[in-house]
Amino acid sequence: MRQITGDTIVTGIVGYPVRYSLSPLFQNYLFEKYNLNYVYLPFPVENPDLLETAIRGLIASGVRGLNITIPYKERAMKIADWSDQLSKFVKATNTIVAGEKGIKAYNTDGPGFWDAMEKRFEMEYGEIKLYILGSGGAARGIIGEGVKRGIKKITIFARHEEKGKSIINDLHEWTTVESEVRIWDEIIRYSFPPFSVIVNTTPLGMKGETIPLGWNFEDKNSSIIADIVYKPVDTPLLIEAKKRGFRIFPGYLMLAGQGILSFKLWTGILPSFEETAEFIRSLL
Repeated sequence: MRQITGDTIVTGIVGYPVRYSLSPLFQNYLFEKYNLNYVYLPFPVENPDLLETAIRGLIASGVRGLNITIPYKERAMKIADWSDQLSKFVKATNTIVAGEKGIKAYNTDGPGFWDAMEKRFEMEYGEIKLYILGSGGAARGIIGEGVKRGIKKITIFARHEEKGKSIINDLHEWTTVESEVRIWDEIIRYSFPPFSVIVNTTPLGMKGETIPLGWNFEDKNSSIIADIVYKPVDTPLLIEAKKRGFRIFPGYLMLAGQGILSFKLWTGILPSFEETAEFIRSLL
């Protein structure tokens, strides 16, 4: 256990609730592993009206950086003095850094997802047909970063069609990638082409819920089924995909990917993805 001194650099996570977050466990593990005089603390903010006061107060007190989690990723974006391109598209931030010119906002969710995918599979982005289940902030991050890396075809299966259309409209402001929104119920009868990557970005699966996927794939060997839900590790979607012989991607890998990118923004050091993922897996 590290000694906390007057020189210890403070980072943490802001959200509500934060008591169940794994981030303090694995970020403090990484600080110890790399022998850094840092600490990562939870900062629960129950009242949304006090979010800006809380974040600016923490930064003014010398906090180096913060992760932002539900329900404040969108609100925190508006507080920042500067934001990267992906945060602007996503309209949300999950990582902020104290800078000389104010609060800088980043979104490591999308890059963390695709970095982790690259650790598991050979990714030929130009061939991928990306199918996103859901239309929230996580969907935006994965889509935006995927397009930056070369994905040319995107389909959103949206439970809320207007939110899906909003993503597409925002996407078309800076790219001409082929994209469409389909209603949620079409999943059951849709025929997926080769090189399909299916990503569940909804909370479905956290409590054993199933997704009405029809499993109509032209080539399952070239396709990947991903779920960003990390608890349980084996969601109903991934269990079924594994039974059917698909390659699968569990959500804790994305958690590791985005977490080490936040770590690098605060420290300048990029930790080992594999070691971080293994540690997170041991917590679940």
